[in-house]
Amino acid sequence: MLKNMKIRSSLLLGFGITILISIIIISATLILMNTQRATYSRIINSEIEACTVIKNSRLHANIAARNLRNILLLPNSPDRAQMQSPPTRITFPCRPLSRNPWGNWSRT
Repeated sequence: MLKNMKIRSSLLLGFGITILISIIIISATLILMNTQRATYSRIINSEIEACTVIKNSRLHANIAARNLRNILLLPNSPDRAQMQSPPTRITFPCRPLSRNPWGNWSRT
């Protein structure tokens, strides 16, 4: 087929097919990048935030356990009053979870 065509026609056809394939590859890549960005944002906004809250709660539980241990081991310690005082209210910057239309949990 290409043997019977003029040089100009065969070059235009060859480069046209190459450009068309490149445009298809670029558009597929852009679609995949947008999908990955959405997934990455979901992971950052939900799972990593949940891990941070869990880590903070473990830290505060360890602090309370350490204070209790020190109260029991050192009954006449001058820091006993401070350790027996009620802890300050701990608040986490966590938004409530809700179900999105696809059935997955997400932050509102």
